Amino acid sequence: MEREVRKPVQKRSQEKKEKIKNVAIKLFSEKGYHNVSTNEIAKSASISIGTLYNYFSDKKAIYDELVGDLYTKILSQITPEVLSPSDSPIVLLERYVNLIMEGHTYMTNFQREITSLSYQNAEFRKLDDNYRAIATEKILLLLQKYENYLRITNLDTVSFILQTCIEAVIHEVQFYEIPYDKAAIIKELIQMLSRYLFRDEYINAL
Repeated sequence: MEREVRKPVQKRSQEKKEKIKNVAIKLFSEKGYHNVSTNEIAKSASISIGTLYNYFSDKKAIYDELVGDLYTKILSQITPEVLSPSDSPIVLLERYVNLIMEGHTYMTNFQREITSLSYQNAEFRKLDDNYRAIATEKILLLLQKYENYLRITNLDTVSFILQTCIEAVIHEVQFYEIPYDKAAIIKELIQMLSRYLFRDEYINAL
């Protein structure tokens, strides 16, 4: 029988739910999702296990909500106003990459755990893919604004390639210690993508 989950309305209930989430994200980040139990989360939050189940049906439900909160925070920064077509496409590409880079400075250890889980299990991968699709759609909208400048034509496929490439590089830069200058890596990434995306006559005119 599925547990009935309470939707907090009063401030005290909302604060209790947020406390559960804050404790869970700390434990998931430090110990890994599979090494944390709902009993441990409840104990660390100084509540009973019954109280925890009033707000979340199981550990996966806590994780799912945390992932949703995280990606909403990151992707909400990428707005039409920020990616204004009044700027050059290369400036916008640089701005997009830097926004994603900045987003990965938030709860970095938890984001690393999300990435690890998505490679281990199809269920976790599906959740991650839902938000990755939103990021890909934002890239597609950016490319469509400057279609006349592009050397490529299959915008849907290229949007996926760009999103995957940008994410992979930023994961290496943000999640791991690497023997290279991080700022130089991001600069070269932007230049490489610019050469791939935009026609020579446009690049040479800059």
